[in-house]
Amino acid sequence: MQFVILFGSYARGDWKEAAALKPDRCLGHASDYDILAVTEEFEP
Repeated sequence: MQFVILFGSYARGDWKEAAALKPDRCLGHASDYDILAVTEEFEP
């Protein structure tokens, strides 16, 4: 079985675009994509 899982802020729907962030902020950054790609099944 092969599949890709999207998780994190994009999966939750609460991501932040760079244009939405205040330019004078001290903390925080635009969201990135968090993915897990599974390519092979594990067979013990």
